Amino acid sequence: MADVWAAKSGFRANYNDTEWDEKFEFAGGKFSWRKFVSRGGANEPEIFVIKQQPGLVNNRHMHSEGEVQYIIEGSILMDGKEWGAGSFFYNPKEVVYGPLIAGPKGVTYLNIRAKPADIADRTRAPSPKNKENRHVARTELKKTVTKKAVAAK
Repeated sequence: MADVWAAKSGFRANYNDTEWDEKFEFAGGKFSWRKFVSRGGANEPEIFVIKQQPGLVNNRHMHSEGEVQYIIEGSILMDGKEWGAGSFFYNPKEVVYGPLIAGPKGVTYLNIRAKPADIADRTRAPSPKNKENRHVARTELKKTVTKKAVAAK
């Protein structure tokens, strides 16, 4: 975990001190990795970086908290347009958005929320905060996405 300093004056962390700690499989055998800088808490936001393989489709969904996303490298196809490095988005809480499709070189983006949020939709499992249930969520996510992909054929 990152060397984190939090106080009344703010929050400090170094992205380079963290490791890619979560891996999710989506339809078509595509993978997404998540690297937490901060898991959020009373005095700190939830901050993580997502890296996705080219062509990965993240279906329409919403979150229980608003979030800001900033593309570091690669691109995302969203709303009929390809958005590249330097683009940013604000997704309000409980507003459905997507799908997000990773561009031809994949995409890496920063995600910031004021506090941890759960994902809500019918195509993905919830994002529990404790490690024991995270494996179950990943397993359910894989099952759900695979069933949906099979049904679409």
